[in-house]
Amino acid sequence: MPEDVHDKVHEVEMLDVIHSGVKVVQIEKTSCEPLGATVRNEPDGSVIIGRIIKGGAAHKSGMLHEGDEILEVNGIEMKGRNVNQVCDLLSEMTGNR
Repeated sequence: MPEDVHDKVHEVEMLDVIHSGVKVVQIEKTSCEPLGATVRNEPDGSVIIGRIIKGGAAHKSGMLHEGDEILEVNGIEMKGRNVNQVCDLLSEMTGNR
């Protein structure tokens, strides 16, 4: 990764890939930096990445993609949560969580 990316996204790791096709990722961002992704709800209650915004932590990491389902964030299950709840949770996070 270019050096300037490390200023904001200090470390991006793929922690584990489970045989079911689920990937666990870690993205580090500063408190004022947006994650840079939109989410949407599916009829079954799942939470899906709708869009990756260029320049945000998600874009810089390359680990999240449009259409990915977010199963949980820091051990908190996302399925059944509305878009506002998910966005609030994601925007409050800083560091490498």
